[in-house]
Amino acid sequence: MEQAAQERGEDIAQVIGEDYKIFCDDIIAQATPKSLVEKAKESLSIIFSCLSILLLIQSLSTLPIKDWLVNGFKGSEWNYHSVPISLSFFPFAVLITVTAWLTVLWIGKTAFVVAEPANSSGTAFKKELTSKQIRQSVIGGAVLTVLIVGVGFLTYMLSDVILFSVHAAILGGVIIVLFLLGRWTR
Repeated sequence: MEQAAQERGEDIAQVIGEDYKIFCDDIIAQATPKSLVEKAKESLSIIFSCLSILLLIQSLSTLPIKDWLVNGFKGSEWNYHSVPISLSFFPFAVLITVTAWLTVLWIGKTAFVVAEPANSSGTAFKKELTSKQIRQSVIGGAVLTVLIVGVGFLTYMLSDVILFSVHAAILGGVIIVLFLLGRWTR
């Protein structure tokens, strides 16, 4: 719309009106919300994509593969067919996936919140937090910190517990399938 208006020599204010916020709100109001199936597909896409990336990182960071890569692909005592998956992978994967998801949701909800200018020049912004907002922020931060420290400690404690070992080719196939499922469910 803006480009067409420029080509016609019109001012953008004539096309969308003086208040761009009302124009944007009207567009958002006309958009149809995602259905439950679309939300489920989006969630599955995120989960599959995260799992494929985290499983790749986990497999490359296991001690046998890491030693093999550091030694320049030269032989070592590692059985090249077996990649250990530790029990710590699962809480770590859940923590990373949930944290990333919540961060994106938070950014998406707060990215366009604009504070009112505190002075006439518009250079300083006032933001007065209520005691309830401060209390919620402190409690939320404390809970998040406890969760991260708790999962980090759990991951550290369980890092030596090998849940299972899998053939490297099968693990590579699982990573590729998870990645493709993440793309397919979009």
